[in-house]
Amino acid sequence: PAMADCLPRAGAADVQLWRPPLLRQRPRPRGSAIAVHEGPSGTEACTPFTRMLEELPWHLARAGLLDELQQTLCDVRMMDQFFCSRYQQDCLDYWSLIHKSSPKISAVDCYLDVIKRAHFPPTILRAELMCKVAGFLKEMNQFAGAEEMLHMAKHHYENSSSTLEVCRVEAALGELFAQQRNHKEAEKWFNVALRKYEKESSDSEELVVTMERLATLCINTCKCDEAKALLERALAICEKSLGGRVPVTAVQQKAEEWLRRSLELKTQLLGDWHPEVARVLNRLGAIFVEQNQFNDAEACYKQALVIREEKLGKHSSRVLQTIKHLISCYQMQEKNALALEYCKRALEICESPLYGADHPQTANVLVRVGDMLIATGQWKEGMAALRRALNIQKEKLGRSHRDTQATIAMLAQPPPPPPQPMDAPRPRFELPEEDGPYAGKAADCKRKPLGKPGLPPPPPPPPAEALPKHVARAARGVSGDVLNELLELRLNRGETYDRSDAMAQVKSMIGARSRKIKLRKLK
Repeated sequence: PAMADCLPRAGAADVQLWRPPLLRQRPRPRGSAIAVHEGPSGTEACTPFTRMLEELPWHLARAGLLDELQQTLCDVRMMDQFFCSRYQQDCLDYWSLIHKSSPKISAVDCYLDVIKRAHFPPTILRAELMCKVAGFLKEMNQFAGAEEMLHMAKHHYENSSSTLEVCRVEAALGELFAQQRNHKEAEKWFNVALRKYEKESSDSEELVVTMERLATLCINTCKCDEAKALLERALAICEKSLGGRVPVTAVQQKAEEWLRRSLELKTQLLGDWHPEVARVLNRLGAIFVEQNQFNDAEACYKQALVIREEKLGKHSSRVLQTIKHLISCYQMQEKNALALEYCKRALEICESPLYGADHPQTANVLVRVGDMLIATGQWKEGMAALRRALNIQKEKLGRSHRDTQATIAMLAQPPPPPPQPMDAPRPRFELPEEDGPYAGKAADCKRKPLGKPGLPPPPPPPPAEALPKHVARAARGVSGDVLNELLELRLNRGETYDRSDAMAQVKSMIGARSRKIKLRKLK
């Protein structure tokens, strides 16, 4: 009835969208982040309730019926589904539209009013709904409302004597304060949850997760010894409960075996070009990436991409999913040029009517584009892409959102130094003025002429070999050619002296002199 009421005011263009949809060819709303769910035969699994969740809020927003849209989002029967991961981004977009139209409307007040007026007793069911609302409000950066919801849920769980659920809420409060960088309050709530978990069970999974989260918080606050002790305790519990460390490779090999069998069966029953075959290829590629078999993973992703582009269209969300897998595969191999090429393809899909130019998914792809541009040396283009992503995230998610903060951190990084060419001139150094015995030498060094700008003068040529005295006397008035012949003759006779042995040279010189004196006396 609500859908029928909004049809007369929606306009002819909107009424046409309500025709009976064809399976798989049903047009999806602009800006919707809802993935297509396929049944075993390749058709969409679309129940009336699922269709109402997907289409009713979109048409109410398109028709401008924001009051009815607010009532739909606050309907207790639909709230539980809106907070799941499939519809959460759409719900965030609808509340953003409502806040732009009426800034005084608060999602926290609306949800509090709905929970207080709900016709069910204050038991575990109401507490579970409060926890889901708190998680959604945390995504909206409404931290005060999320904290209030968690305290209310904690009170209901305490009245129901659900100790483990109380611990879960206290750990959620620790996560909430940790996201706000309030480390003191976060550590307090994590310790409270940890003590209760230890009383209830000494080897539960929740206990290990809380220890790990508290250890991360201790590392952030420079309490490394406490973090080490917590991680060692968590490791001991895991080894005790799991019976030692499970080899990951064995699990991956088993998963690969089952996926190969599934691929073979689906290919035989559905054909090589069915979207279900592409889905199995995507998962098989993920297994190959975990095993560092990047060539096989790339082949699986590319085959899945061809099938999905052919059967679902080039601007399908499933095509975008496969392209993102390919980008990650190329990034792990440091093939930045190929990763940048597929990043641009992903950006083109996001800017199409699938999401739009100002959607958070588009911002996420812009961040990857900027990262790859910086990695390939295109600093200015990369920073421009990051600034555009930051503007979208501030508008859609808020400045305190974790994605927005991550983009701000990327923009704050300094630019890389420019590459130095091999023949670049060296910097010219000036000697400082000094007092003392080296002052004159420093001045002499400064007065030395320089060659090219920034380069020291070339070294002097090596000294020429000194000629022996008897060769020099014989060479007076002799041309250069004759002198060269004399030198070669002397070298051939072995009359050169080894300069490394000075004593041998002195002895030979003294012996030659004494022989000359004796010869003169005889004459």
